[in-house]
Amino acid sequence: MSKKEGKGLKSFNKGFQVPDTYIIIFLVVVVAALVVAMAQGIMQVLGGSDPTTPTVINTIMYNISNALSGVSGAVAAVLMYLFQSIFNFFVVSGTG
Repeated sequence: MSKKEGKGLKSFNKGFQVPDTYIIIFLVVVVAALVVAMAQGIMQVLGGSDPTTPTVINTIMYNISNALSGVSGAVAAVLMYLFQSIFNFFVVSGTG
């Protein structure tokens, strides 16, 4: 075996790449957890997800539905899609 060939993880990952990789993976998971926590926080600030209580989010949805009541079905579908896309940017639907 030559001097350039090593044994185990050190030769495979060139020393400190293993801890560096774990740190990067940890940071990615932490960022994902913070995104979910912030989305849940936005939902709590807007009043939660209960449709029967008077909250900010229910007021927004009520006014959007009133605004869309006078347009045709095709236009309403496109506008609902756009609103949902923008809303899901801030509040992911799976949080909570």
